[in-house]
Amino acid sequence: MKTILCIGDSITYGYGIDFKESWFYLIKNEYKEYKFINSGINGDTTVGMMNRLTSEINLHSPDIIILLGGSNDFLCNRKISDALDNIKIIIKESLEKNIIPIILSPPKMSENMAIKRWDCYCNYKNVNCIIESYEKELQNICKENSIKFVNLTKEFNEWNEDLYTDGVHLSYEGNCIVYKSLLNSLKSTL
Repeated sequence: MKTILCIGDSITYGYGIDFKESWFYLIKNEYKEYKFINSGINGDTTVGMMNRLTSEINLHSPDIIILLGGSNDFLCNRKISDALDNIKIIIKESLEKNIIPIILSPPKMSENMAIKRWDCYCNYKNVNCIIESYEKELQNICKENSIKFVNLTKEFNEWNEDLYTDGVHLSYEGNCIVYKSLLNSLKSTL
């Protein structure tokens, strides 16, 4: 039985929604013949994901790693280059251990909704601009390493508030977009 490790932040964890509405549950339910591990941690950054990768690999022996992260790095004013370096290390370690990585770019945030419902002091417009730049760089890294890339950044329109619970985290509708976007990459990998 193949094991698929989903590593990330609150978007992977499924923060703010019922577990059965999360993209993780939808994918897991689609592929019942595989073992799925949700290693999403609320508030996690790419450095946290990188730091716990070896122990996660040793604990679960995954065949595939699905990685979704970066938003918290930029909410904490960290540099794109630092997040990208962490992703490169995760990709390198995965490939060295014959684990197939699938990288997802983070969704943009709904600026107006996030200001009202999450944190009124954050510059979400700036964070969204950084996420767009990060997505382009992630796509290049994945191309260079011949690995699958799922572009969620382009799938999320900040004005469609139905996709979010609070402007930062995804609603069931938002999770369905992640699920459908990931489904095609996973089908061709399995």
